[in-house]
Amino acid sequence: MESFKDSKLGQVPNELWLDIFRYLPRDTIETISLTSSTFRDVSRPFLFAHFDFHPYAVGKAGAILLPPNIVIDEALERLEFYTSDDIARHVRSCKIIAWQSPLWRKIGAAWSSCKFSVTDSPHTLIAPFFARLDKFTGLQSFHAEEIHFTQSAVASLCRASSLADFRLVRCTFAAGERIDTPSLHLGVSRFSYLHDEFSLKDGIGLWIPLLRLDTIRELELTCNPNIIGESMGSVPLFPLVHTLTITVGGRGGSYNLSVLSHFPAVEVFSTNASPDSPVTVSTVLPVLRQYAGPCETIALFLPRSTLTHLAIPQCSPRVFIEQLNGNQGPSNMLSLRVAFNSEGFDTKAIRYIRSFFPELKELLIGVFHYDRGPDANNIPDPNNIHNMIAMSFIKLGEPFTLPIGLERMMFTWIIKYAVVRSSYRIEVPAFSDVHDALVRRYPALTTVWLDGHNFLFCWRKSLYGHFEGKCVATTRVDAQEMRKGFIRFWSN
Repeated sequence: MESFKDSKLGQVPNELWLDIFRYLPRDTIETISLTSSTFRDVSRPFLFAHFDFHPYAVGKAGAILLPPNIVIDEALERLEFYTSDDIARHVRSCKIIAWQSPLWRKIGAAWSSCKFSVTDSPHTLIAPFFARLDKFTGLQSFHAEEIHFTQSAVASLCRASSLADFRLVRCTFAAGERIDTPSLHLGVSRFSYLHDEFSLKDGIGLWIPLLRLDTIRELELTCNPNIIGESMGSVPLFPLVHTLTITVGGRGGSYNLSVLSHFPAVEVFSTNASPDSPVTVSTVLPVLRQYAGPCETIALFLPRSTLTHLAIPQCSPRVFIEQLNGNQGPSNMLSLRVAFNSEGFDTKAIRYIRSFFPELKELLIGVFHYDRGPDANNIPDPNNIHNMIAMSFIKLGEPFTLPIGLERMMFTWIIKYAVVRSSYRIEVPAFSDVHDALVRRYPALTTVWLDGHNFLFCWRKSLYGHFEGKCVATTRVDAQEMRKGFIRFWSN
């Protein structure tokens, strides 16, 4: 019998097999890897690119819990396998996550069925993991959640020369552990620190000094605003960071505006907070290109001539108009995403969009309505939602226009807490007429998405100028099914 190596398939270069395997599902790769030594070697970069490790569970009051010894031994055997010479070099990403409780999630059959117990040796599994981290010579991404770090653990991460993406979620330093930051440097390009507890001891002040300022490009901080506002002296200048995200508190808050002066190269800035003092003119973020944040803060950044993309979460149309008034709309604004609440919403806010952003290419508008119950009289009946749409936009006789060069447009009406029969079929406007009118008025349009809770209408223009993918759903069930492909539809 002819061996695989001597067959025609065996003469295909491994580089070509790698390209083929890239498009196969994991189950298929696992099956093929068992058929020959060649396919075993080719499959390893796909089967062992990611490593998950769970060193302990977290019980009440943060108590460290461990499973029985037999499960610990199995975990150590798995660690031994992944850090072997044949496997470790293929690992590109790693997650080390402590489960909040033994019942919160299933960690394999053994972990989910065994009893956890409080331990006096919390480093039984985590210490061997970090001791072997150096074996992952190609490690590019590291994610840790609910982990207590030691000096040796941090040192091993700083030695990972290929590490580029570093993410911490609710992580702290082990009790009594002293981190020697001057001797350690974390050469990553993306650093994310998320800590949802409102505490001054969330540790960000110890991690920031570790970052190498000549490599860090993206920074995401979710922590206590006091850390940002009161520790300005400990915040260095980040000359190369181009993407910055600051999230404070669970529902927003404030931050010290002067912290932004430490990021002169930021082009993309996202936040859920406002500066702690009113500011009308500032030179912070001089090259800002994309901003996502509260409506009350957009007047601060609108004067930037570099700003081309603006995203605003749910806000009042009145506040939106107030922020635009007194500011000359930048002519190079290309994308606007804004969500309005229904209070006082009319076409006036849309008219302002045309006035302030005449060069707009992409527009996404959401309108939120809250149905407080079947007796609420001030909420449009979602079963007659086409009336609301006619009032807001589809009525072509309304005396307003959108930017003439608009290419992509989405309008969505969101009914919160509405009780609507899922199979209820509503009467909707003649979408063929809507389509024809939009094309006449806005010849540059290539993509349209109109979403009205119980109906959905979308279409787009192909590269050859023909309209394709025109879809209409007039029941809630059909509309929900169509929405599943929204992200792909919009991105394409």
